[in-house]
Amino acid sequence: MLIGLRSAIYPVADVTAAKAWYTEVVGHPPYFDEPFYVGFEVGGFELGLVPDGTPGTQGSQPLWGVANAREVHDRLLALGAQPLDQVQDVGGGIKVGAVRDPFGNRLGFIENPHASALDPVDAMTVAAAHHGVLLENGKVRVLDTRVAPGDRTPVHAHQWPAALYVLGWSDFVRRDPDGNVLLDSRRMADKPAVGSALWGPPLGPHSVENVGDRDLHIIAIEVKGGLS
Repeated sequence: MLIGLRSAIYPVADVTAAKAWYTEVVGHPPYFDEPFYVGFEVGGFELGLVPDGTPGTQGSQPLWGVANAREVHDRLLALGAQPLDQVQDVGGGIKVGAVRDPFGNRLGFIENPHASALDPVDAMTVAAAHHGVLLENGKVRVLDTRVAPGDRTPVHAHQWPAALYVLGWSDFVRRDPDGNVLLDSRRMADKPAVGSALWGPPLGPHSVENVGDRDLHIIAIEVKGGLS
């Protein structure tokens, strides 16, 4: 029923000022910008601003992602929850709602066709020591990937295809979660030169071991949702 945490919602009295402030905080503009709602994508999650709200220090409102808000609302009521916020279409195909659970807590949920669920072993979730986000919005994520000689990343995944720019090359071995070799660059007939660019498909769970004597340094421009 619940498919992952999606959003943290902050009510604001001045949505224009709040949008400008949070743009500085998260480092990029919102991917969804309407008078009724402003949404920033942050590491695969969403920070949302709703106008004409009453700010407070009791915490933001978390929203759990669901595939169908109305079906989930009805299912929760059938399980003993009490009505709180009826499901509303707030624009852009986004539907939100909430119930009061049997213990008195607010349980909010969101059906958001614009949201992208991160792989549980996404690079920034489990291998952040080797990946840094240079830019992220609703369309792309730009990663700075660096693996030092002799180092090995945790098992991680890249769920989107990417344009790759080589800043530093070193031989590496890519393995699946069971340790089976998927690619050994030492066997490649043609190796990318520093300053070259190439296209890479999405990659399932794998680790990368630098078996050379230089940093393996790649900038990856991941295209969310692939190419249409």
